[in-house]
Parts: sequence; structure tokens; C-alpha cells
Amino acid sequence: MILTIDFQSEIPIYQQIRAAVVAEIAAGRVKTGEKLPPIRTLANELKVNLHTVNKAYQQLEQEELIKLLGRRGAIVGEPSITDMQQTKKNLQQAVTEAVAYGLGYPELQKVVQQTCQRLKEGELIESHPGD
Repeated sequence: MILTIDFQSEIPIYQQIRAAVVAEIAAGRVKTGEKLPPIRTLANELKVNLHTVNKAYQQLEQEELIKLLGRRGAIVGEPSITDMQQTKKNLQQAVTEAVAYGLGYPELQKVVQQTCQRLKEGELIESHPGD
């Protein structure tokens, strides 16, 4: 798993790490049950403080995307039905808001298709503070 960080971005580094791991999972490059790089290793590779990586991993664990195994590292978790239902609700809310702000159905469809294509191509989909 190769992650890149933009140190000039307004997005906090831990959120960039979180978003990059989510993108790796979404693109299928990291699969359920697969080990993630240890916190220290990833911190060294990215040249960031290990607490920054730990914060990203903690958030991913709270979101139930990964499982922290103590000294044995972290693995990609199995999505639960509850997680999938919540994700669908979040998506429905996002679509509702997009339509309320004037985005039409053809544009929505195009955004979803482009996002899926970008994930397949390994492009990181940026998250923004508060996302």
C-alpha cells in the first residue's frame, strides 16, 4: 500500500491518511482481512509523527473499517450490515443535498461514474475537513 501526503494541503495529515486508506480499500487494492502497515512503519515512510498515523488508524477503527490488533498491527475489517445501511443513508442524504443545491440527475450519475472510475485508476478522492 503506497500512500502520499500533501503537506501543503489545508486537510489535516491524519485525515489525508484516513482518506488514502479508505481509497485503497474502495479500489480493492487492500482487501478484508489484509494487514495494514504498522503505525511506526507508515509514519517513517510518510515522514510524519507516529501519533498522526495512530490518530488516522483510531478513526478508521471507530468507523469499523479496520481492526487494531495491538502489537500485531491492523487489518481491514469486514463491513457489517449496519455499516452498509448507514453508508446508504449517508449517500441518500448527500444526494438529497446535491439535488437541493441544484445538481441534476444526469450530473449526479456522472459524478458517481467518474468517482468509481477514479477509484479503479488508483486516484485518491480527497476528503475535506468535516467530512
